[in-house]
Amino acid sequence: MSVPVITIDAPSGSGKGTVARRLAETLGFHLLDSGALYRVTGHAGWLAGLDPADAVGHAAIAAHLDLVFGVSADGSESIRLHGVDIARAIRTEAGGARASAVAAHPAVRRALLERQQGFATAPGLVADGRDMGTVVFPAAVLKIFLTASAQERARRRFRQLQEAGQTRWTCRASRARSKNATGAMPNGPRHRWYRLRMRWCWIRLRWRLRWWSPRC
Repeated sequence: MSVPVITIDAPSGSGKGTVARRLAETLGFHLLDSGALYRVTGHAGWLAGLDPADAVGHAAIAAHLDLVFGVSADGSESIRLHGVDIARAIRTEAGGARASAVAAHPAVRRALLERQQGFATAPGLVADGRDMGTVVFPAAVLKIFLTASAQERARRRFRQLQEAGQTRWTCRASRARSKNATGAMPNGPRHRWYRLRMRWCWIRLRWRLRWWSPRC
């Protein structure tokens, strides 16, 4: 029996992580934040003293990550690496820079592709991130593309960085990048894609899923 997978894609700062956590919690499914995998790999490599250019070393780390995604008691994200919650530690500009560096290595991307697919276990999976519905889980039962205005994406990213204790100027730079981020819908079979506006996302998402789970 195949495991049901729901994928959520969106531009940076659109709230896909928040929606994915709530949906996984509602359905009782496992949760995968694919973007965080690169941040975690970069963070783990940094803790191990690896050079960002070390593709082999980071690929080995990526293939053996002891990682669990979840939701904290206050509703915020929980990312536990070897039992330690590192969610706040990786959501910094430095964490993003390390993620970009390791993501450039094909060996790391191959290792993480297999690692991501391994999250699809019973009773089901909500997968959040780029390429989830096109590359990683092309046969997903439901593919969602979440949209939000440039102002909303910038506001959400700005608040996230402030909560992580980032500086005023770093927040401003990230806010500018969020405003310029593309909102293009992924390529792939359109009959499985649903485009949802962030403002109405949860109401409409529950309506889309009511045929599939009585718990929605």
